[in-house]
Amino acid sequence: MTELGRLETLTWINRQLQDLKMNVVADVSKNRDDASFTLGDGFIAYSLKAVNGEPLRDTSIAYHEITVENNRVTDGHIALAIRCEELEWNVRIDPQFYSDSANPSSIFRVVVDGWA
Repeated sequence: MTELGRLETLTWINRQLQDLKMNVVADVSKNRDDASFTLGDGFIAYSLKAVNGEPLRDTSIAYHEITVENNRVTDGHIALAIRCEELEWNVRIDPQFYSDSANPSSIFRVVVDGWA
């Protein structure tokens, strides 16, 4: 693990979270019931990507000694969480099973929900 690789990865994840903050309201409004013009039930899940464009795996961030908590304290996640809180929505970073081969791994998704 190199410090540059860790910093580059955290910066990359931070940018994705900042982009989500900018897009989440539009994405939720697209997820509406066209008949009643109300927001659709459910949630929106965004898959985080690694620097190489592939899904961000737990094995990748572990290699750089990055935890989910490290991502939760980035400026991007804090800004996204504040925006969601203003809208009375919830946001979380969830691992999702990805693959058993060659090693078991999970990817990370940012899940936004809580509208009615």
